[in-house]
Amino acid sequence: MRTPSRYLVLGAGRTGGHLPHFFPEDTQLDIVTSTNPITDDALHNAAAAIVFLPTVVMQDMIDTLIDARIPAVIGTTAVRWPRDLNQRLVDARTPWILGSNFSLGMNLLVSIASFLGDTLRTAPEAFANTTLDIHEVHHTHKQDKPSGSAVTLHDALGSLDTPVPITAERTGDVAGRHTLNLNLPHETLSLTHDVRDRSVFAQGAAWAAQHLLPELEPGLHHFQQQLQNHLRNQRHDTA
Repeated sequence: MRTPSRYLVLGAGRTGGHLPHFFPEDTQLDIVTSTNPITDDALHNAAAAIVFLPTVVMQDMIDTLIDARIPAVIGTTAVRWPRDLNQRLVDARTPWILGSNFSLGMNLLVSIASFLGDTLRTAPEAFANTTLDIHEVHHTHKQDKPSGSAVTLHDALGSLDTPVPITAERTGDVAGRHTLNLNLPHETLSLTHDVRDRSVFAQGAAWAAQHLLPELEPGLHHFQQQLQNHLRNQRHDTA
């Protein structure tokens, strides 16, 4: 039987290392590192796994996590997920939440991007000769380029008449900076999300594991959509 106050942490690096700060003091965290390997006990008894593994390591862990039927919140990006992942999770009666970015601020920017895309499609005559572009900046150790968050931002815009280019920059120790530019003929609207501390990613993932994951049906879920659903339900409950 899974223990509600026990979590398995896979990846205790730049982001995962912040996770202990966002759980109650009496929570048991099984933190897996190169010197502290994963155990069957943790796989089969923790309430959920929170995963910030490197891409290649996560790729090799997919089957292990599904076979253990452990609910999971996964922040690893650039993974080649199996095409039948959702069905395998349904069959295993297990929910997973995937997120390219667990920052609440970044997910608000994605929602704004969706609104901008809808606006441009609804009133094309008002926004003639208008273009959009996305620029992202990350630290030199980040493997995927463009970032998963930039791709999510791009996808949120939806189908538009003109392509939306994404440019990427790798420099220094930048935790993550994403800018969405709306370029009108005589003005520009720029929206930037700038992470000043990587703990925001851990905070969002810990919150998702404790508040979203227990309420979900088996299958594959995406953090952005589940966050929107949660906020919508909260507004409805307080109306």
